[in-house]
Amino acid sequence: MLWARIQGSIAKFANTISKTLDVDVLIVDNSLKVIGTTFRYFDQYQIIRRVSVIGQAITTREVVAIENRRKFKTCQTCPEYETCVMRGLIAVPIFYHDTVVGAIALILPQQRVGPIFKDVDNSIEFLQNMAALLSSKLQDSDDYSALDIIKQEREILMDQVEYAIVSTDNLGGITYHNSRFSEYFRPDKSCVGEMLYDIIPHKVISDFLSHQVKAVNELIFTEAGSDSFYGLVTCKNITIKGRDNGALFLFKPVHQINSDFSEISGPNAQVSFPRYEGQLFPRALTDEAKRLAVGGKNVLIEYAPHTDDLLLAQCIHNYSDRSRAAMVTVDCDSVRDIQEEATFGELGQLHLAHKGTAFFRNIDLLPHYLQEKLVEFLKDRTLSHGSGGAARVDVRLLFSTTADLKALVARGAFLEPLYYRISEYVLRIPSIAEDRAQLRALIESSLRFCRACYRKSELTLSPEAMERLCSYNWPGNLTELNQTLDQLVRCADGRIDLDKLRECCPALFAGWQQQSMGELERERIQVLLQDRCPKEEISHILGISRATLYRKIKQYELD
Repeated sequence: MLWARIQGSIAKFANTISKTLDVDVLIVDNSLKVIGTTFRYFDQYQIIRRVSVIGQAITTREVVAIENRRKFKTCQTCPEYETCVMRGLIAVPIFYHDTVVGAIALILPQQRVGPIFKDVDNSIEFLQNMAALLSSKLQDSDDYSALDIIKQEREILMDQVEYAIVSTDNLGGITYHNSRFSEYFRPDKSCVGEMLYDIIPHKVISDFLSHQVKAVNELIFTEAGSDSFYGLVTCKNITIKGRDNGALFLFKPVHQINSDFSEISGPNAQVSFPRYEGQLFPRALTDEAKRLAVGGKNVLIEYAPHTDDLLLAQCIHNYSDRSRAAMVTVDCDSVRDIQEEATFGELGQLHLAHKGTAFFRNIDLLPHYLQEKLVEFLKDRTLSHGSGGAARVDVRLLFSTTADLKALVARGAFLEPLYYRISEYVLRIPSIAEDRAQLRALIESSLRFCRACYRKSELTLSPEAMERLCSYNWPGNLTELNQTLDQLVRCADGRIDLDKLRECCPALFAGWQQQSMGELERERIQVLLQDRCPKEEISHILGISRATLYRKIKQYELD
């Protein structure tokens, strides 16, 4: 394996020595395998043995020179002594890192013995120099292999970077670029050898190459092949030992900048449908949301106040094929004089959401003139900017509202073209009080959480207290529920009955008249039956047997 990398050089060395000295040459490795030979006088060689002259040069690490083989003891004991046609021989070991890795031997016919041995020291020195040159070839091969490994490691490393990296010579010719650069600017072929300005004809690039005008995170837009690039570029000189050795350019697309920030600043990747379905969101809602998530259609989320539209939007984004990019939230009730630039500007939310999702929260609050801009954007998905031209933005759009948009359109308070473009697919988040079974599960879950936070594992609710929590309308939805239960667990200990619940959370009893246990029980069973809850599940919820449940249904005339 060591010699295989320079096999071509071995053959050239053997021929050079053979022509120079008019002899045959035999080169073997340290396992005595022939790796180079000439056939100037001899047409074949026997198997090289360890006890042979060449084997002795490798074993002893010394030069072996034989002018008359009949006087050389090693030759006399050789099994091929009688048939061997060689008359003289000189062998020198080849050293590499102080290890003998082979040998070069001169195989002399009768007529060449005298001339070679007449000045044998010069012949040996010449052969040793050739052995040293062969050794240096091995070193060069190792160095090239090491450099190749370093180059491959660099390319693998650079290809993992999410930004485009390219280096040029002092004239702007590309000497290296990573795969991300090809993806952004020339997906069909390598750009090495081409001029950078020809591929990215932008003033920032030309100014740096011609006048050394430095750029750090300079915003640029350029048409690049079938797509366009919109982002930041940094240009730097490559200086080695005080001398300019080309330039380095780093390109960061704006959508990747925002994606990196999202990964650092928020736990959005943990938001998923399985985590919330059946509790915060009814299963039917999450099933429909999953179906819509996999497409690129606009989706409108209608939600009751204090329910989590943002959480549902994040679930949809994380379930979609855009989950690796960013989801940008546009709050439509923000300050108007900065809203246009923040949303539609050069580094606005729509640009930052490229390849990802933009969520317009409370779209009914978007000012009329910005509704018009949004309609124009929805038509062709392009945004104009100060540097000229229009950049196409690949973004999926989600919207939410607590208002009746159709009624707003009728009053002229919302643009009809915008309404029809965003309302084809609608998801509705119900208030928590609409689903009593889900409400009970939310109460139990929130109680477990609060008990753990306040270390009150012994705290329990009486059936009457639980019924009051389940029958309350919860106008503030999940926010009010969580705040109420946090206050309750923080203030109370032991078993909480109706009186303790009234003392800690009086708002739950405003306008409420206390009912008897029988009335509460009847109302609870009636609600569960109306919700088509299976009787086995109802008995489990009430903590009674199925036989007792049937008896109470008959008693309360609910059958």
